[in-house]
Amino acid sequence: MIEVNVDNIVLETKHLILRAFRADDLSDFNAYASDPGVGEMAGWTHHKDLAESQRILEILMAEKKAFALELKATSQVIGSLGIEYLPAVMPQAFHGLVGRSLGYVLGRKWWGRGLVPEAVDVVVEYCFNDLDLDFLTCTYYLENRQSKRVTEKCGFKPVDVTVAMTRWGEMKDSMLTVRWNPRAGSVPHAQLC
Repeated sequence: MIEVNVDNIVLETKHLILRAFRADDLSDFNAYASDPGVGEMAGWTHHKDLAESQRILEILMAEKKAFALELKATSQVIGSLGIEYLPAVMPQAFHGLVGRSLGYVLGRKWWGRGLVPEAVDVVVEYCFNDLDLDFLTCTYYLENRQSKRVTEKCGFKPVDVTVAMTRWGEMKDSMLTVRWNPRAGSVPHAQLC
């Protein structure tokens, strides 16, 4: 398994700087993470107060696998994109290959502006070129049409409908998607997509 540490990694897109979270991001983090409906789209409950955001921000900084999405125009953190571990159960065709799963969230005010695909594209490039991963997955809840569009725009292909558990214990129908590293050689495209 490839370990991920984004502490000294800075990626840039037209509108965003992707960097490690810092303690001084607390106010921005709380602003989008406490908005009802934002976290729920990604499987976690919106934050109830600043103390909860502080605790979770400390976890994000310690885990070192999530980028803060900083809007260049304002220097405000408006979301996050994590290079997460793979789901516990993966189809047999993935065994023996090295991959990770992408997870993202964006503040409601910035929805529909193409910022998540912009961030995903630069992280995919980093994962394939710098981490040399064979593949990346992204899973979205079937009712989450925005995430479905992001995966399609970013070249992820559907693999299978699965059931994923949210952080509050609810089971939801989800779509597992994959994007293969074109340099990975012989990968089981036909078996999965």
